[in-house]
Amino acid sequence: MSALSVVMLTQDVEDKVGIALESAKWADEIIVVDAGSKDKTLEICRKYTDKIFHNDWPGTTTKQWNVGISKATCDWILLFASDEQIDQDLKRELKEVLAADTKADYDGYYVCMKNIYLGKWLKHGGLYPDRVSRLFRNGKGRYEDWEHGTIKVNGKLGNLNGHIIHYSYRNIAEVMEKMDRYTTLEAERLFEHNAEFKRRFLITKPWRGFKKVYFKRRGYRDGMQGFLFCVFTAIYRFLIYAKLWELKNRDIIKEQINAQVKDNQ
Repeated sequence: MSALSVVMLTQDVEDKVGIALESAKWADEIIVVDAGSKDKTLEICRKYTDKIFHNDWPGTTTKQWNVGISKATCDWILLFASDEQIDQDLKRELKEVLAADTKADYDGYYVCMKNIYLGKWLKHGGLYPDRVSRLFRNGKGRYEDWEHGTIKVNGKLGNLNGHIIHYSYRNIAEVMEKMDRYTTLEAERLFEHNAEFKRRFLITKPWRGFKKVYFKRRGYRDGMQGFLFCVFTAIYRFLIYAKLWELKNRDIIKEQINAQVKDNQ
């Protein structure tokens, strides 16, 4: 029977990490990569594993995942966030993979995510089924260097039907905080690739995003949480292009600020 390493990233997540670790405690190895928690996160983690590594935040989640992957020693690796939970169906399927049954022909697997948004499981808006590659043989997978990049698995991928339950956003403040961070990274990526900016993008990109998730993908069927998710999807796209404009004009903006300061001295 093969062994499983669960790799988890943490930083000041004392309010949620216990749920995640409890659902993964049956794994052969739990690897925690912490970016400098100042709350009780590490105290909670030590109840489940002694394989805790400190690594200063490298700028993107993908770089931090790769640190964790490099520390894993078991045959298989499952990437597992601190705000997630493994359901019983997925636990059973994972054990089947480890037992080297017919599914052992694969080098990695997609698992299905249940995204809990402001307390509600969002089944529409393109969020379900949300399949992500999280399980792979040690040595076969590595993240590409981008915040939301997909993991590169060298080999054949299969599908598991059990769920990782993702308690993604527990309040609107968390939505806004993550949105600010992620949109900055996306704007910087577009800027580095010399992406075009046009003023109309500030209207067309958000509107198309809203229409896609709210109407085409029926986000309206998820009630108020679905509506909020779709609105924030539009705001997300607006912020990306507003920040892209800012990056393209930062020297002019700086000159204008300096001129204003000088005029008012």
